[in-house]
Amino acid sequence: MNLLMKIINLTIQRNDRNILDNISLDIHTKSFLNIYGANGSGKTSFLKVITGISEIESGAVVNHSNNQVYVGHKYGLKTNLTVSENLMLDLQNNNRDKKNKLTDALEVYKMSKYRDTLVKHLSHGQQKRVSLMRTLLLDSDIWILDEPFSALDEETKGILNNTFVDANEHDKTIIITGHSAFKHDQLKVRNFLLKDGRIQ
Repeated sequence: MNLLMKIINLTIQRNDRNILDNISLDIHTKSFLNIYGANGSGKTSFLKVITGISEIESGAVVNHSNNQVYVGHKYGLKTNLTVSENLMLDLQNNNRDKKNKLTDALEVYKMSKYRDTLVKHLSHGQQKRVSLMRTLLLDSDIWILDEPFSALDEETKGILNNTFVDANEHDKTIIITGHSAFKHDQLKVRNFLLKDGRIQ
C-alpha cells in the first residue's frame, strides 16, 4: 500500500495545554482509521490540522494527496438553496458526469424526492444526509469525517456503512472520529484512542 499521509511529531497547544502531544502516524492507501476519545480530547483539532483547515504549530503533516473530502460537525449548507443547488456547489470544480453523480448520491441516501426542497425545510437528520453525500460527489482519495455517526438514525448508519465498504473496495482511505472503538465485519479498521494528547 502506498503512503498517503505522514504525520510527524504533531503538537497543538490550547490555553497552555497540549491537546495533541507529539503524535506521529503513517496513513496508507485503502486504510480505515477511527480516532476515538472523549469530548475535548482533540479529535476535531487533529482532523482540522491534517486537512489543512488549521495551521500546524509544531511538527509536520506530509500529504501525498491533495485530493480529499472533509465533512465536519457543521453541515456547511446554504439553507436558502435547495438540496441539489447545495450539492452542485460541491461539483462546480468537478466537471465529470455532474448530473449522474448528483442523481446517484441522492438515490444512495434516499433523498431523491427532496432534491428541489430548500435545505431550511429539512430535518437535522436529512441535512446531515446531504452533508454526507459530499463523499460520493467528489473524486477524492481520502474521506475525512468528524463523528459521522453522531445523531444518525439506523437507516442512515446503514447507508453510511455501505458507502464505506464501497469506497474502501475502490482503494479510498477513510479517517473518522468517534467516542468509541469502531468495528465492521467487512472493513479492517485501525482504532486509535486519543487520550491526554496522545494516540494509544
